[in-house]
Amino acid sequence: MYLDFNYILSLDSLFTLVTGARGVGKTYGFKKWAVNDFLKKKKQFIYIRRYETEFDKISTFFDDMTAEFKDVEFIVKNNKFYINGEIAGFYFPLSKAQQYKSMPFPEADKLLLDEYIIDDNLHHYIKDEINIFYNVCETVFRTRDFKAFMFANSSTLLNPYNIHFNLTYLPYGKNFVRNKDLDCVYVHLQNAEYEEYKNNTRFGKAVKNTDYGKFAINNIVKDDINRERIEAKTDCIYFCTLKGLKKDLYFYIKNDRSKIYCSDKGSEENYRIYSFYGENLSENVLVTKNINTNYHLKAIKLSVQHGFLYFTSPKAKAIFNSDYIHLFIR
Repeated sequence: MYLDFNYILSLDSLFTLVTGARGVGKTYGFKKWAVNDFLKKKKQFIYIRRYETEFDKISTFFDDMTAEFKDVEFIVKNNKFYINGEIAGFYFPLSKAQQYKSMPFPEADKLLLDEYIIDDNLHHYIKDEINIFYNVCETVFRTRDFKAFMFANSSTLLNPYNIHFNLTYLPYGKNFVRNKDLDCVYVHLQNAEYEEYKNNTRFGKAVKNTDYGKFAINNIVKDDINRERIEAKTDCIYFCTLKGLKKDLYFYIKNDRSKIYCSDKGSEENYRIYSFYGENLSENVLVTKNINTNYHLKAIKLSVQHGFLYFTSPKAKAIFNSDYIHLFIR
């Protein structure tokens, strides 16, 4: 019923991004593989979260391993994982990775960044996070071969990692997509048996027809929940325009202010036109670099971060993801 981690390993990428329903066994599968690999080969692992506060319960890290490895002693202390009295792994927050630059990790050959997608309103991505993550890989593994995994719940694919690796969509009928140039793969886990089990629990029945149930149990990526199209703009008003180098995008907001829509089609409005570029612009276009000081652009940024930006077509989404998304997730 739970994840077969051998399937993830069989994809054989340097960087593997995985999303799946809560409790399907993503982190459990990695831990079981890492423990087995240490017991057999003495190879160590690295476990990373974004902030130090996310390690408040790290002492329970191996609790779900004790049934699998009954004769094995597990200890967690001082940023290290011990198995039978030997150092089997290390843990530290990405936000403080610089402090671990001088530490040697000679036997480490695998890394997990857990909860790589932020799906709450309490945290934020670290400035220049992708390069910090790359720097951790360089620091830990030097010139050795390794495998790095990034796990998260089925949240938005419009996040810094999927965008950087150009893994923001799945081909129709597929549960994974690969980018050979960056040696990475994105996997969206599907587990019908687990979904049926969760749907038949009392809680599962209660949330079955809600957006939360679709996301947490049925494993529907938030980007794909209620992806509405504008068929008639009777319930929307014009919001603003983003003028690009190749294609403009038009934004509309519902009358009740609950959603913002992005469209690749719209009339040439003569006001609230913004550009991040300075070339060949008419006098009614405002060039801006600071999103946070502009009401309309900040509203779009919040809608991106909180999952309330909707697209009228796949083309509009592709243009936004290609040309603008990196500006709105800083």
